[in-house]
Amino acid sequence: ISEERCGEFVPPVFDLPAAGRPALVQCRIDGVEAGRYVVVIDRIFPFDRIVEAFRYRANSGGIGKIVVSM
Repeated sequence: ISEERCGEFVPPVFDLPAAGRPALVQCRIDGVEAGRYVVVIDRIFPFDRIVEAFRYRANSGGIGKIVVSM
């Protein structure tokens, strides 16, 4: 992945030929370190409510990650 393309939307790592994967992985690592990615947390569930967390995800149209705390 060229330096210019690193900031563009690029396909998921496994959609690329194997030869291009290390460069894309490094590009993503650089993006995380630079703070270019934001994780959106939809909801946090305690571990003892993990079944509820799975049901919520299955029935939810929301965006973001579901976190199960330990």
